[in-house]
Amino acid sequence: DGARRRRRAMDACHKLAKLFLGGVLGKPPNAPTGLKVVERCDGLEVRWAPGASTSRYNSDVFVVELAPRTPKVVEALGPAFSGFAEFHRGPETRFSFDKLGAEQDFAVRVRCENRAGASGWVEIAARTRQVPTRCGGTGPDGAYAWDQTPTEVEVTVPAPPGTTPKQVSVTVKPRMLEISFVGVAAVAGALCGEVVCG
Repeated sequence: DGARRRRRAMDACHKLAKLFLGGVLGKPPNAPTGLKVVERCDGLEVRWAPGASTSRYNSDVFVVELAPRTPKVVEALGPAFSGFAEFHRGPETRFSFDKLGAEQDFAVRVRCENRAGASGWVEIAARTRQVPTRCGGTGPDGAYAWDQTPTEVEVTVPAPPGTTPKQVSVTVKPRMLEISFVGVAAVAGALCGEVVCG
């Protein structure tokens, strides 16, 4: 019990030292590391790790900013509202952006600040996911639809009228899919996971 009281007293002294000496003995912080984004259809979950400590007297906080990058949204907002805006300031190393539109591009940046200064920004691009349909979704402008189970993925692509089977080309690689009609790609791109042939 006495050791616990001493530990609490030391913690209180350390907090007071940070409060009163942080501006004098503190040093500008290092930038956050390991910035990651978990993309959802309605938002983004951002996580990071603090950079290496520069002084035990620092009281670091993190600043999180978001900027739209989808061209239609940037155009609609205009230059005055399409730059970065601050959404969070605090000691936490995670933040969630909620109520964002589906299939929108954003830039997220995080930096560390204290009374002695600020680190540089760490930035990452992110895109909200499409709203699921059953266990899948639809491609841009309804160009294709997909559905999945734990073991299979089904992609449906409408063929142009009059297309014959010989005019259809399907290429599946470990992380890429391409479906073409008469040599013109209807669907092509990287996959979120690796194709496993069973």
